[in-house]
Amino acid sequence: MEDIKRVISFDSVEEFWGLYNNIIPPSQLPQKANYYLFKEGIIPAWEDEANKNGGKWSIQLPKDKNRPNVDKMWLYTMLAAIGETFDPSPTDSENGSQSLITGVIVSTRPQFYRLSIWTRLAPGADEDGLRERIEGVGKYFKISVLGYPEGAKLAGPLATEVEFLSHKDSEKKGKPKKIVV
Repeated sequence: MEDIKRVISFDSVEEFWGLYNNIIPPSQLPQKANYYLFKEGIIPAWEDEANKNGGKWSIQLPKDKNRPNVDKMWLYTMLAAIGETFDPSPTDSENGSQSLITGVIVSTRPQFYRLSIWTRLAPGADEDGLRERIEGVGKYFKISVLGYPEGAKLAGPLATEVEFLSHKDSEKKGKPKKIVV
C-alpha cells in the first residue's frame, strides 16, 4: 500500500476531464506503473471490505500491438465505470442492491498492458443471478468498451481472453476457476 498514492477525488464531469487532460496516458507510463480509479472510500486491495468477497475481470494485451489503442480503452473503461454502465442492475441502497463495480485499473508491464474491473461480489456455486450479472459485466467490457466482437478469441502471445477470477481463487494454489467471455 506504500506504493499507492491518492491523487485526487472528483465529483463532476468538469473535474474528471480536468484530471484526465493533465495526466500522462497509460501508453506513456513507465513499466510497472498503475492507474487506479476506485469509488470514494475503497482502497484498491483485496483486503478492503468492499473487495474481499469480489473478484476482477481482466484482459492482458501485448504492448507492441496495443500501444495505439490502450489510451482509448482505458478512457472507455473509466467512463463506463463512472457512468455505471457495466452493471445494468439499478443501484438501490434501500433494497440493499448496489453496483457490483468498485473500481478499475490499468497496469503497464514490460511486455503487456492489463485492464481490470474490480467487483464487490463473485459468484458462488448457488448464485445463478449473481453469475449472470458478473458475466454481463464481462460481456459489456469485451464488446462495448474494448470493441471486440462477442465470439472473438483474443488469446495469443502475452494476450488473454477477457477473464473473471475471484480474489479468493487468486490466493489458492492450483488451477483457479475462471469465467471467460
